[in-house]
Amino acid sequence: MRLYILIFLIIALVSFSCGKKDLQSIKKDSTNNTLTNNSEKNQDSTKKIEPDIKTDTSTYNYYNNISKFIAGEDLDEKSVFYDHTQTYLYKNYKNSMTQSWNQVSKIRLNKMKEWYDEEIAPEVKDSINLFYPFSGPDILHSFTFYPYAKNYYFIALENTGSLPEIENMNITNVGAYLFNLSQSIRDVMFTSYFLTKKMMVALKKDKVDGALPILCLFISKTGNSILSYESLYMNRKGDFSDEKNSDYTTPCLRIVFKKNNSNYIQTIYYFKQDLSDGESLNQSHLLDVIKSKGEFNTYTKAASYLMHHGNFSTVRDFIINNSITVLQDDTGIPNKYFDRKIWKEKLYGDYIAPISLFQMRDQPDLRAAYKKNREGGLPFNMGYHVNNSKQHIMFFSKINN
Repeated sequence: MRLYILIFLIIALVSFSCGKKDLQSIKKDSTNNTLTNNSEKNQDSTKKIEPDIKTDTSTYNYYNNISKFIAGEDLDEKSVFYDHTQTYLYKNYKNSMTQSWNQVSKIRLNKMKEWYDEEIAPEVKDSINLFYPFSGPDILHSFTFYPYAKNYYFIALENTGSLPEIENMNITNVGAYLFNLSQSIRDVMFTSYFLTKKMMVALKKDKVDGALPILCLFISKTGNSILSYESLYMNRKGDFSDEKNSDYTTPCLRIVFKKNNSNYIQTIYYFKQDLSDGESLNQSHLLDVIKSKGEFNTYTKAASYLMHHGNFSTVRDFIINNSITVLQDDTGIPNKYFDRKIWKEKLYGDYIAPISLFQMRDQPDLRAAYKKNREGGLPFNMGYHVNNSKQHIMFFSKINN
């Protein structure tokens, strides 16, 4: 009886939708909504894996197969997870995941990509690094806008986590895990952002256990193959160890992946780090390490207006002083910090006041700028105003770059 109840819950809740291959040839592979990018400049399709990163490039490597399994993707009979894919429970999970993915791609992701390719991509070096503060495990939207970043630097408060040994679990426990996983991604799928309080509950060890499962799910779902993932600790010099000690203190996930049927290798670094001013951020030297790794674009959304506060000045100044471009909504850096002698701005959509929870963060100067310099509308909704007919996104680029 417990199994049938579990099946019913997964069918009902996972189906929360009642509603370049070589870089020069990546297109929509199928109706499964593999996202495209028309920007083909600045790419290196022969980029090799850094020698210190352990990878398994075989077709049936464990990392990729478990990611495909939790993403509801097809698996070969040789996969260690194949038997689990033949159960009635998993087939329903897979179908529901596919339906939800197709819906989200149709109503938001594909529109985001088309808009970005036309309006923003020509002004972006799309193969440099991406800095994404207050990100949570949001692969979904960062990949839609920046699918070819060399390295992705995500920084959030959620634990790095782990993946279970699904091959050794019984079907009831697999079902419970997939149910919890489906609940953890519901908000980012259909409202476009993670709710921190919910994530702190959903990503507890006895449920989904941290950011890693969500990162792996969306890497696979967006048309990529995972080559390796490691749970590490970083020291203040940017070196890594698999054990925590007095020198290696900053938790990090390093995930190496490639686009399907492509040689283009990319890496995600997910750091668990408090970005408020203070001893923790200063001692980690995390921002110094990211700066040392080369040029980067910055993306942020639904960031709770944290960089409007005085105690987030370090990360705010870091972005202003070092980013090549910044793409954000009004929850990111206040408009007043972008010196127009240094930054060129493009304002899209219509400025709308913050939701009631953040009403004190209204920006009259940004509202005035929109009335004067608005570029055009937005064909999609996301962020805190996802259910509002009005949206806004700002793009800033350094004039001398």
